[in-house]
Amino acid sequence: IIQNVDNIRYYCELPRYDYVYQLRDIIADKFDVARDNVLLGNGSNEIILAIVNWARKRYNEIITFSPNYESVFKYARNADIPVKKINLADNNWKSDLTLLQTLIQPSSIVYISNPNNPTGELIDSKILVDLISHYKDTLFLIDEAYLEYCDDPGVLSYDKVANCIVVKTFSKFYQLAGLRIGYCI
Repeated sequence: IIQNVDNIRYYCELPRYDYVYQLRDIIADKFDVARDNVLLGNGSNEIILAIVNWARKRYNEIITFSPNYESVFKYARNADIPVKKINLADNNWKSDLTLLQTLIQPSSIVYISNPNNPTGELIDSKILVDLISHYKDTLFLIDEAYLEYCDDPGVLSYDKVANCIVVKTFSKFYQLAGLRIGYCI
């Protein structure tokens, strides 16, 4: 960052600056994926918005726990995608994965912030990976914006699954909110 501070405002203009590729390579190496599987965005919000807009013609609904990261509800509403909310208050503020499984359809997107924003509840990533692997025709969008604050390796530390997009950010743990760098794998 220090070496490129004069050009930092151009970080998403491809292929103009090599450091965009360098950052994608670093992220790809960290998570043992190909560079082409790393998408950078203007914060993780932009990435979630892009995924919801892309999904509007492919998926019929978003299933998520509530309360949750509010922007997802707004993006779904703007894209005319219905949202099925599983109320955490009905299960002592814990994610009811059994109820979730009864709602999952191949035409669903399952959005899980892990840990949950705002409750802080963490679902063990191994349990999430098992769930994702069981529903191969369903898209899972896992938001790990706050995961670095937890003692959990994250979904990407396990076998990669094709039906899962993990969204992460440099804004929280790395305290780089002003740079607006989010990414997904």
